[in-house]
Amino acid sequence: GALTVLVGVGIGLWASGGLLRPLTDISDAATSIAHGRFDTRLDEVKDPDLDALVTSFNEMAAAMETRITRDARFSSDVSHELRSPLMTLRASIDVMQHRREELSERTQQALDLLNDEVLRFENLVQDLLDLSRSDSGPMENDLVNIEELV
Repeated sequence: GALTVLVGVGIGLWASGGLLRPLTDISDAATSIAHGRFDTRLDEVKDPDLDALVTSFNEMAAAMETRITRDARFSSDVSHELRSPLMTLRASIDVMQHRREELSERTQQALDLLNDEVLRFENLVQDLLDLSRSDSGPMENDLVNIEELV
């Protein structure tokens, strides 16, 4: 009696573990992708019912990886393209600021407005560049000995 129950429970646990293992693998892969490892894929399975799910999951992961990579590249390209004209504007504003006393009050006000807007735009471009860097993968931090730098 009791031995039969124990054997039955053991077989039940073994069978359910085998059935749930593929779902655990899918859950682990989804968690991995959620943590930024976009190259995560599931291994092929022999079960035809699960094979369709694994194939769909891998296709979805590949499409998502492609889109994230493309979006990060676009953000990076746009921010780099905008930096050059912004640097020209910043240099022109700086030259005008050095000659500020020669300008009329109205021109000084316009210069202040222009300076504020260029500063705001520079911050937006920097945010976009930072975003593209963070989207391209985890940043690596290196330990630096300050005494060696000095």
